[in-house]
Amino acid sequence: MSNDIIDFRQLHAGIMKELEAPKLEQAAQPPAQLGHTAERSGPTDKINSYLTRIEQAAAVLQQQRSYMRELEEAVGTLQNQQAELEAALAESASRSSELEEALLAERERARRAEAAAAQAGKLVQELQRAVGDANARADALTSAIDKAFDDLVEPSHVEAAA
Repeated sequence: MSNDIIDFRQLHAGIMKELEAPKLEQAAQPPAQLGHTAERSGPTDKINSYLTRIEQAAAVLQQQRSYMRELEEAVGTLQNQQAELEAALAESASRSSELEEALLAERERARRAEAAAAQAGKLVQELQRAVGDANARADALTSAIDKAFDDLVEPSHVEAAA
């Protein structure tokens, strides 16, 4: 914006030089040529030139104003998008926190399940040993019973034979 002000100041200075230039030329010319210079560039030509430049400056200002409105609209749109993105980011961060908590809970559950599985494995081994011991005792008992039964049955045959 400050560049525009400088440009308009330079434009104004240029216009003022042009308006002053004929006066300096008239002062430098001999008196016989003064009437001829006035016919060439009358005050209306100078004013028209000045008005044309003012109109051009106004057109430039209008274009800048229009461009500024477009930029303001673009900035507003970008600010809305930024707000939407910030809300989405906050939502994502919240969801990420929830997922981290759920992941930690699942890890804890998995750790407890592994511990329970290890404990169950130990119990299964103990039960297998107990079953093996029970089967060995049952086999020993069965053998003892079979032997006792055989001992009971055999002496009867001996007495019957005698």
